[in-house]
Amino acid sequence: MESTNTPGEVRQLQNIITALRDELEKARITEDERLRKALVAADGENLQLRTTIVALRDELERRQIDFQKEVQHLRLIHQKEMIQLQETIGQLRQLLEKTSGQT
Repeated sequence: MESTNTPGEVRQLQNIITALRDELEKARITEDERLRKALVAADGENLQLRTTIVALRDELERRQIDFQKEVQHLRLIHQKEMIQLQETIGQLRQLLEKTSGQT
């Protein structure tokens, strides 16, 4: 059994091949465009996340500095209070010694 293709059939097959190639190329271009858009979106999201990370680090650092200042302030208050209490104890001790010496 021999296969004989007429020029019309050959031309029709060539047209089908061309159409399929064009469709495949369009699909590739569409997929490339979809991928490019996904990459752009991911880059935007990465930039936003980096910005958020920097802001959070700055906030954390600021809070740590504020905390250290507050600790230092409380230590100073505590130290002043201790000195004042020690002075009061000394004064009361002197007063007690005076009063017990007078009797």
